[in-house]
Amino acid sequence: MTSDGVSAKTIMRWTGASERAVKGWFGGKRGPRGEHLIALMAGSDAVFLAVLRLAQRDRFEPSPDLDAVRDYLRQALSALDEAGSNVGPESTE
Repeated sequence: MTSDGVSAKTIMRWTGASERAVKGWFGGKRGPRGEHLIALMAGSDAVFLAVLRLAQRDRFEPSPDLDAVRDYLRQALSALDEAGSNVGPESTE
C-alpha cells in the first residue's frame, strides 16, 4: 500500500500493469513505462504533481480543474491503447 492508501491492486487496475511490475515500482527497482505513467497521472493528483516537479514545471500552478486534466490524460491513454492495438502481425506497416 502506498503512503496515500492506494493499494497495488488499485494501481494495477488503473494501469493494466502486472502485479510484478507494480511491486517493482513500489520497491524502486524500476519505473513505469510511458503509458503506465500517464495512467498513474490520470488516477493520482500526487503522481501528477510529482511529475510536474520532476519536469521542473512546478513553478506553474496546476489548474484547479484537475478533472479536466484527468480527462485529457485518459483520452491520451486511450489513444495510446488504440494505437498499440493497431500494431501487430496483421498490420501492413
